[in-house]
Amino acid sequence: MFNGVAALAALLIWMGETHAVASAQQQLLQLRGQSQRLEAGQRAAPPAKPIAPVLPWFDSASLVGQFSHIAGEAKLPLDEVAYVLEEGGNQPYLRYRVTMTVSAAYPVIRRFADDVAATASNVDLDTIACQRADVSTPVLSCELAFSAFFRKDGHG
Repeated sequence: MFNGVAALAALLIWMGETHAVASAQQQLLQLRGQSQRLEAGQRAAPPAKPIAPVLPWFDSASLVGQFSHIAGEAKLPLDEVAYVLEEGGNQPYLRYRVTMTVSAAYPVIRRFADDVAATASNVDLDTIACQRADVSTPVLSCELAFSAFFRKDGHG
């Protein structure tokens, strides 16, 4: 009888241990699945964007060249262009104001403004004011004003 009780006790202990091992294996699989999902989510997440845009160093000759090149590509003659550097005392950037007078058909002027926005990420169109000498002529005379922003720490 003692052997029967000992065998029964051993069987119960073995069953309990088997259940504990199976439960531990199940938890391990769940944790591995969670870990893999977290890793996959981290790999799929887009990189964090910087809070402020990275502005280029101040280079007036490069800016003049950019505007000339874009105007040439759009086949837009620049009648008059003025560049003025505005240093804001408390601003963390330099603002370069570019004003120009152009005369062309609306689609040409529009293409020029779109091309500036597409190729010069630090330049924004501030204003555009157009007038036409006669209703029957397709040529507009427009005043455009842009702001170009540069890193302040790169200006001496």
